[in-house]
Amino acid sequence: MDAQKGQVRPEALADCNASLETEPLNRLGMPQTLANRGIIKLRSNDTAGALADFNEAIRQHANLAAA
Repeated sequence: MDAQKGQVRPEALADCNASLETEPLNRLGMPQTLANRGIIKLRSNDTAGALADFNEAIRQHANLAAA
């Protein structure tokens, strides 16, 4: 993911939001998308939003390494 390298596409947050709202994500897809969105928020200096997404990703899948 580009966000992990410090590069955030302007539409990346909107893409994650759309996926979380409209895509039928499976048991692993939901926490992975939350973790990805958390990385994007962290790179965008939204630490509170990032922490909330990381916490929710961990709540949904405690063994998810990305969170």
